Amino acid sequence: MTEVVDLLMPKLGLTMTEGTVARWLTAPGARFAAGDAIVVIETDKIANEVEAPSAGELVTLLSSEGEVVPVGAPIARWRLDGGESAARPSPASAPHADGSPAPRPTMRADAPAPDPAERIIATPYARRLAREASLDLADLSGSGPRGRIKAVDVLHALETRPATPNAAPTTTAMQRMEAARAVHPASVSLATVDVDVSALHALDARLAGSRDRPFERRAYLALACIKALDTDGDAPVRLGIRASEYLATLDGTARDTLSAIAARMAHVQPGGTGGDVAIFAVDGRTRLLAPTIPHGWRMALGVGGVRAVRGKDATHEMTLALAYDAASIDHAFAAELLDRIAALLEEPLHLLAG
Repeated sequence: MTEVVDLLMPKLGLTMTEGTVARWLTAPGARFAAGDAIVVIETDKIANEVEAPSAGELVTLLSSEGEVVPVGAPIARWRLDGGESAARPSPASAPHADGSPAPRPTMRADAPAPDPAERIIATPYARRLAREASLDLADLSGSGPRGRIKAVDVLHALETRPATPNAAPTTTAMQRMEAARAVHPASVSLATVDVDVSALHALDARLAGSRDRPFERRAYLALACIKALDTDGDAPVRLGIRASEYLATLDGTARDTLSAIAARMAHVQPGGTGGDVAIFAVDGRTRLLAPTIPHGWRMALGVGGVRAVRGKDATHEMTLALAYDAASIDHAFAAELLDRIAALLEEPLHLLAG
């Protein structure tokens, strides 16, 4: 199994000492291929997409969009299939092998030549986003030093401006906005709980002895989420289930059995634009997984690995983390939902009851 390592803030030039995380292009838990752009790093003079040196998986983010990070400091953690750990900047800004700086491009789509009469201070990436969306930078207020307009300022303006025929973003800008919302939804809150899964662990061991293959842990999680959301058994619940490199959808009601959920889960297909809860579960010693809400989903449930417990009544525990948008979901509802999910997992006979 490949090791989880740090993704470091790259040095894109000999004089660069820090960079701004302008945009995460890959969400935590997502797989990527060699050469895929992972994150956009910007400085006062240039913006670069950091590419993956090999295929792998983005495990967790350590810095948020708009955050200034020193060169060499970790900004995320990833798992690379090729075992490499260094970020690979795009060739335009990488220094030569002999240590001399790469020639600065004279014309770039994201770094136009400055206009002597221009008084608007903005980063190159912010200018590019604004240009793609036909947005006038003069209408924006910058959050950077001396009022500098950053990428996050442009994204905020795009998300809050009224939709009019003359102000509709281009297709490219819309795709960038969708990616941004998928990684960092607005007003996200996180509720966590430690769950005693001792009884579930024992029951699963008994069931495994009477079946050709044991139930997957995510089948129990899926059924618990469905029953917690669909208390009367009539309203279908749509879950997002991680399958290989994509998020597949699974529909169910409280009347479904564990066997039915497991059978349906074995044949999930990618599709659907969203639903109620997207489930992200990891194995191993990771205790807390704070998920990002994919675009189109109401909530995301992060599930840490099952850990053995000594010196307590519980013998096995795991931590659940429910991410939700507080702008549309009440805190009390999220807390009650997480409590119902935990209670069903702690009392598996209630979970399996029809």
